[in-house]
Amino acid sequence: MRVENINPNINFNANVLRFKNDFVPKVGHLSKITGKYEQSSVNCLLIDDSSEADITALYNIARDWQYVNSQGHNANFITNIYYYALKKSQGSSFYDKVKTYVLTSQTDNFENLDGQKILAVASVEDSIPNIAGHISYIQGNPDYTYVKGSLYAGVGTSLMKCLQKVYNHITLKSEKSYSVKQFYRKNNFIEEPKNSCNFKWSNDIFSILGINSK
Repeated sequence: MRVENINPNINFNANVLRFKNDFVPKVGHLSKITGKYEQSSVNCLLIDDSSEADITALYNIARDWQYVNSQGHNANFITNIYYYALKKSQGSSFYDKVKTYVLTSQTDNFENLDGQKILAVASVEDSIPNIAGHISYIQGNPDYTYVKGSLYAGVGTSLMKCLQKVYNHITLKSEKSYSVKQFYRKNNFIEEPKNSCNFKWSNDIFSILGINSK
């Protein structure tokens, strides 16, 4: 696993993707003692497209996540995410700008990515590296998505917060589902025009509203 560092003040070849302003991604982890969710630190990694082990890990979760879980949820997008990463690893120029981000509870040995510890995955078209990106797909582990009492909570939101630290501007095309749209709205995305399913986010509120702040 090769991971990319977006903080220019730290060595580019760091072992874990680190963020500006000491941001650390966290998810809710269900405590066996209290029965309540407690904040737990996780890691956000960038898939190494040249690593056979990384691509295999994506294949494994694509195989496992697509099955419907006990509460009737499955992972609709994970096979697409795997396919994009696979085609890029095979040298397809069409997928040259694709980056695959992974949220994981794994804490070390990142060269051997453990699919059992992957919490969420996103495929992003890197329009302008570390500045503007288009989320093609974002997928949470179905065992932790819309499942009450699951071991982890907030995995999709945590990965989205990481992407909002990587990029200044993000666009995406949402499903028509109300719950999916609400997920993006809760993460400060704006649907424009209304009812179009086209969402955008910017760390500059004036920019996203089309207002010149100067």
